[in-house]
Amino acid sequence: MYHQTPMYAHYPARTVGEVHRNRTRTPGDFHDLGSEGSATDKESTSQQPQFRGFRTPVHTMTSRTSLKLTDERKRLFEKASEIVAADETDDPPRSVVLDAALTHLIESKENIEKARGDVDPTTIQEVANTSVLGLRYRTRVESRWR
Repeated sequence: MYHQTPMYAHYPARTVGEVHRNRTRTPGDFHDLGSEGSATDKESTSQQPQFRGFRTPVHTMTSRTSLKLTDERKRLFEKASEIVAADETDDPPRSVVLDAALTHLIESKENIEKARGDVDPTTIQEVANTSVLGLRYRTRVESRWR
């Protein structure tokens, strides 16, 4: 049906004629799928395999990600690219635009927090209030996105 590659295979690939075996795992041998002695093999029976101490893989965000670019998101990227670009002929990559936007968001929040003791709260709200950083008069900075 599908070819098992080492990257996606849950168990070592079986050869033609090999008997399917259920594997009972011991703690710590999740990544050591092919070594002898790390797991106890037993012939297939009607009983379900037992995974004592088996740690399931944790799914985390990978370093590479793809974004679905809606028309609105494309428009925002174009406007942000114009701000980040060195001149009219410069077309910065999206990774640079994202880095600049994230850095700006973090620095803006830090600057608002620093200015709270020195500047009138009404002035801070008038100058720094955006759809991302919603400022409440004399209370807190909150995000409207989540």
